[in-house]
Amino acid sequence: MIGVAMYTTIETLWKKHKNKALIARLTGHDWKTVAKRVKEYQPKKPHPRKLRVAGGEPLRDKDP
Repeated sequence: MIGVAMYTTIETLWKKHKNKALIARLTGHDWKTVAKRVKEYQPKKPHPRKLRVAGGEPLRDKDP
């Protein structure tokens, strides 16, 4: 389990553009653990606004 101080350390190092392997070495944690924590700081991709059917065409409103 990682404490609050370690979360802050990982976040600070990540924002200073340090890579995951270096952060893992400095903190003494596995790089996969660091990767999980870094994923929390990265912005999520926005959800697509238009749905597409299997053929690739966007769905359209029906004309009256």
